[in-house]
Amino acid sequence: MPSSSRHQGGLCFGVFEVDVRVRELRRNGSRVKLQHQPFELLLILLDRPGNVVTREELRMRLWPADVYVDFDRSLNKAIVKLREVLGDSSGCPVYVETLPRVGYRFIFPVTSVQSPVTGGNGDSIRTEPFDKARRFPWRAASAVTLAALATATSTSWFFSERPHPLTAKDTIVLADFTNRTGDPVFDGTLRQGLSVQLEQSPFLSIISDEQVRETLELMSQKPGVELTPAVAREVCQRTSSTVVLDGTIAQIGSRYQLTLRASNCVDGKSIASDAVLANDKNGVLDALSRASSDIRKKLGESRDTMQKYDAPLQQATTPSLDALRAFSLSVARPMDSGLPFLERAVELDPHFAVAYVQLSDVYDAAGESELASEYAQKAFDNRAQASERERLNIVEAYYYATLGDTDRELSVYPVWEQMFPREAGPWVDSSATHILLGDYERALREAQQAIRLAPNSYVPYGNAGAALLCLNRREEAEQLARRTLGRGIDAPALHLLLYQIAFLENNEKEMRAQLALLLGTPDSGAALALFAQSGTEAYFGRLRSSLEYSSRGVAIARRVQFNELAAQGRIIDALREAEFGDPGGARQAATTALTVSSGRSAKLLTALALARSGDVARAQALADELDRRFPSNTPMQRYWLPAIRASIELDRQNPARALLVLRDASDEFGHVNSLGANLYPVYIRGQAYLGTHQGKEAAAEFQKFLDHNGIVLNSPLGALARLGLARAYSLQGDKMRTLKAYQDFLTIWKDADSELPVLIAAKAEYAKLQ
Repeated sequence: MPSSSRHQGGLCFGVFEVDVRVRELRRNGSRVKLQHQPFELLLILLDRPGNVVTREELRMRLWPADVYVDFDRSLNKAIVKLREVLGDSSGCPVYVETLPRVGYRFIFPVTSVQSPVTGGNGDSIRTEPFDKARRFPWRAASAVTLAALATATSTSWFFSERPHPLTAKDTIVLADFTNRTGDPVFDGTLRQGLSVQLEQSPFLSIISDEQVRETLELMSQKPGVELTPAVAREVCQRTSSTVVLDGTIAQIGSRYQLTLRASNCVDGKSIASDAVLANDKNGVLDALSRASSDIRKKLGESRDTMQKYDAPLQQATTPSLDALRAFSLSVARPMDSGLPFLERAVELDPHFAVAYVQLSDVYDAAGESELASEYAQKAFDNRAQASERERLNIVEAYYYATLGDTDRELSVYPVWEQMFPREAGPWVDSSATHILLGDYERALREAQQAIRLAPNSYVPYGNAGAALLCLNRREEAEQLARRTLGRGIDAPALHLLLYQIAFLENNEKEMRAQLALLLGTPDSGAALALFAQSGTEAYFGRLRSSLEYSSRGVAIARRVQFNELAAQGRIIDALREAEFGDPGGARQAATTALTVSSGRSAKLLTALALARSGDVARAQALADELDRRFPSNTPMQRYWLPAIRASIELDRQNPARALLVLRDASDEFGHVNSLGANLYPVYIRGQAYLGTHQGKEAAAEFQKFLDHNGIVLNSPLGALARLGLARAYSLQGDKMRTLKAYQDFLTIWKDADSELPVLIAAKAEYAKLQ
């Protein structure tokens, strides 16, 4: 029995559009094939988005009473087919949620559109925009939340001004709230809460805190200056914004009055205002939610987007004023120093999903993959307490940090981009993931789009610079970094980029200058600087000096309790000792590192170090454990585990088997690692070809290190690849090229520690050719 839809035109959700009239499903304008029964099921769910459709109702609407069918099997099959087409998952749904033994619910926002007009190419042309967007706060995203909370009785009224709608191009500066209560819990908290409420809107665009801080510096204002309406108005004018939105809270007996006022940047005239009363302190957040909703309407936002993107503040963040206060304090601080406030926020409210995902981001940036995974999981478990906008961020972070499933992670970004087309977040994170996968052209395009959307944030510039460097477009990468710094946008990532460029150009003076700047950055930035210099020392065969720099970096990381970063630094030492011919030292260093951290990144690198140093039993055990725990983790399955298993086969004198194992290493040009473990599968494959006496094939692998030095950077494998080339040319009987390759290696290692076994062997091999 065919289903009927009350929508006779079209329906949009994310990148999909359903044309009910011609019964077609389209993705980004292109028709998608969907069988009859799954299509009918989709129409039923779209008729009632956000509501549960029971299995019994589906049975009655999809199959006539006089038709015999194995209902459970048929319905499950239809759901599976529908999810396959939508790219959805039952375990972590974006579109269709399963309620076990009850039914299904369509959880993504659905927009009605007019009947599509078909162009000459057969693609549908939407007759009205799906969404308008605003700026991106950082790694924010979208979600579906259905509950509503109401805790305070209030009175809301309009002032005398007439509505003055903004356009999608206008931007807003948020001033600080004027706190007339004397209670410090409201300081910064209400502005943060208002920011969260307005950032739910796909229509309004809020100037970022980053841009506000930079503008205040240009105004010669002191750090931490109060953003009064007068100061905010000047910021508004300097940033070519349209509106200043300020607020006031005052206590009237036991009640609290909140007032919001939007004024024109140019003349200061009021555009819209709203005031609400809360019966008590516990009702203030609810009152702020209602006031922000009223202001959004008065500024011109449509009823349609208001219905979809207006979760109450207690639901979008936390019902705890104290927890929101702690969260607001974290936002105003640099990444590392904001950690205690984020941790305090989730201590006060263990269901504070947005704080959990911020914690995941901070720890991920610091190399703490296990803590990043733990907090991303907690954010995901509590994602009901998040706004429409934040939930996609939480889902994406869960795929990235907890599961490591880049395919599912990348499926989130088109939805995010469609819902908030002026937001940089999905472009930034997608760019970073494409760098991880070695798709540098795509990463560069997406980083450039992020720069257009967030020109005052350093991360997209860092991603674009890294992609350019990996593409061997070194001059462009340097110009980008220097232009960015010249605009006052400063970050350790940009100095690290310039350090690596200086290394590739053999510019020791510039390397020292950038290293000095990096060492002056807080905690994890200084640690990464020391690890970078450690890599350079190892590249030139100065292992003792390399270990000294690394030890200093490890000490800093441990001091600030970034234990997994500390462990990784020590394991990279172990890998270098293994490659330089000291397997005993390598095994000892790797074993010690696991006492510092047993996170997944530490275990992966330890397994590789043990495999490279001949402890294959422990390497195999760790690899098997990680394989069982993370079957969908893309970096693990496509890069690290093949490298580990191939190394085990090499130690077992089975190079042919190692080559077979490395067929699974599909992302061998990705996973650019500032600690220096780049192109490891390529290096191991080159050694395997040497072991099978295939000189031509071995030379092709080692040559990749010379051809892609923007990926290799200062990894010592870049120097050792010259030695691999010499041995590969020797197998081919090409004496001239063999001599040249040995000379290249020995020139790089002219100041190397003389006792290194690999250097002693190389000199002996070279001497035999004389």
